[in-house]
Amino acid sequence: MDASQTAARVVGETIRRHEEPLPADLEAAWTKWIAGIANVDDRARALLRAAFEAGAEAARLRKKE
Repeated sequence: MDASQTAARVVGETIRRHEEPLPADLEAAWTKWIAGIANVDDRARALLRAAFEAGAEAARLRKKE
C-alpha cells in the first residue's frame, strides 16, 4: 500500500467515526474535520489536507460502485 492509499484509509476511518456525517461540500467538510485536530503546524496541516482530500475522493468513488 502506498502513502496515498494509507492516508486515504486513515482519513476515511476518522471520517466514519464522526458522530454526524461531514458536509458533502469538500471545503465545509475539511473545516469541520480539521477543527477536531489540535496542535498542528502549517506543514502538518498541508499534509492532513492532502490526506483528507484523498480520503474524500476514495469515499466518493466507493459510493459510485
